[in-house]
Amino acid sequence: MIFLTVGSQLPFDRLVIAADQWAAQHPDTPVIAQIGQTDYQPRALNVIDTLSPSDYLATVRESSLVLSHVGMGTIINCLNESTPMVLLPRSSALAETRNEHQVHTAEKLNRFALMNVVWDADDLGNTIDRLLSAPSACMKETIEVDAALLNRLRNFVDQT
Repeated sequence: MIFLTVGSQLPFDRLVIAADQWAAQHPDTPVIAQIGQTDYQPRALNVIDTLSPSDYLATVRESSLVLSHVGMGTIINCLNESTPMVLLPRSSALAETRNEHQVHTAEKLNRFALMNVVWDADDLGNTIDRLLSAPSACMKETIEVDAALLNRLRNFVDQT
């Protein structure tokens, strides 16, 4: 199972459309999608508007791959569960966010284990195919996450 999540603040149609196109070509692979409020109506995704925190974490845990914007909450949860990610940063140039913070964060995170950044939505499908066909391909290098830092980040995300 693949889990698509776009965060809880803004729609991210560029990622949803790319994931929906991939899912339409791979009907045997279920894609659960938490996409919030959007005008785009997916054809091939199993859409859930929102998940409770416990259901969200369970879905991350059960997924073989998570597709997401570069949201720290998702990244932290995936790291905790050792779930590989494909990250597409939101772009302020495309009016998806207020500044390029996700692009800058993705540049720093792309080298770490479990994190696979795609810079163009057109590359999403090929990246998914590559990771599903060879799961070890997503392991670029290991990263040890300090538990205290992770807890501070989680508390910060929960408060915002």
